[in-house]
Amino acid sequence: MLGLVAYMFGWAMRNGGVLPKWLAWMAWLVAIVNGGVAIVFSEFSPNMYYAQALFVIWLAATALLMLKKRALD
Repeated sequence: MLGLVAYMFGWAMRNGGVLPKWLAWMAWLVAIVNGGVAIVFSEFSPNMYYAQALFVIWLAATALLMLKKRALD
């Protein structure tokens, strides 16, 4: 499910034009990793937590970028 959420965030960022395009590509990369981990590993594997942590790191980086952009405006 996180893969789908990350994909949709990336799609919105790519089509929105407000945030940089590389952030959308990073969201799609996170979506691919999360989807792959969900398909390959069992739900009790620690790899699921690593994939979720990658999503949270991407969210934190996006939030920091948005705050930086707001401070510069």
